[in-house]
Amino acid sequence: MKTRLGLLLLLFATFAHAETGEVRVARQFGITFLPLMVMEQQKLVEKHAKAAGLGDVNVKHFIAGTPAAINDAILSGAARFSCRVRICPCSCPY
Repeated sequence: MKTRLGLLLLLFATFAHAETGEVRVARQFGITFLPLMVMEQQKLVEKHAKAAGLGDVNVKHFIAGTPAAINDAILSGAARFSCRVRICPCSCPY
């Protein structure tokens, strides 16, 4: 009985996909967010997603006011990612 249940769950798990056609990117103003600005201007995410065979991906960039606002956006699901850049790697142990 347990093996049948396990096989049934495995079968349903293979058909379940949680894909999204949209990527939301949060950033702020400043030179540390220059890579995200270049990604937006040159549409690099869309270009590489299409080259990888993922189809058309809709990318939405938005500007958040503070780092806390970016954290809140990521935790709430309003943004998928952002970037974090260390300005002085010699003085920052993490």
